[in-house]
Amino acid sequence: ARGTLQLSPSQLLSILECPRQYFLQREARAEPPRGGATILGSVIHAVAERAATGELNAGSAADLLDEVWSDIPFPAAWLSASERVEADAAVARFLAWQAGHEHADVVGVEVPFAVEVQVDGHPVTLRGAVDRLERTPQGNLRVIDFKTGRNAPTVAEARAMPQIGVYQLAIEAGAFAEAAP
Repeated sequence: ARGTLQLSPSQLLSILECPRQYFLQREARAEPPRGGATILGSVIHAVAERAATGELNAGSAADLLDEVWSDIPFPAAWLSASERVEADAAVARFLAWQAGHEHADVVGVEVPFAVEVQVDGHPVTLRGAVDRLERTPQGNLRVIDFKTGRNAPTVAEARAMPQIGVYQLAIEAGAFAEAAP
């Protein structure tokens, strides 16, 4: 008998989108190397995390991008230049968004969680970290999930995202009780 299955929100999405690909990546360990887009997303999230904690402003965010940019394995110089324009725009969008949310009660950034659920009588632990956790004026918790794309998802698209559902389940199950007593 196997133990509790452990899944991150992105792994759950992978199972829902293509179970075969999930199996090959997780069980057969045939995961392709991280591409430029994945690394870029990680860089943008790191910038957002530092900016949220007050470590970065617009100028120092650009400096941080300058520092790490040459380490991102883009297949061509033109793609690096194009993605840098997108990265600068994503950082600018984030900083503008954050300036409008300075009043928010930020509980934490990159806040880890784990919640156990039953699926067909089998335990499954959903484990991950939310980009930003805030407390509303009413005392409720709100998860902010940063996206690096140009356009924010519509309300209907956000409601259909399995990742958002996992975060809601984590809130309802009390998975953030330590971080937000």
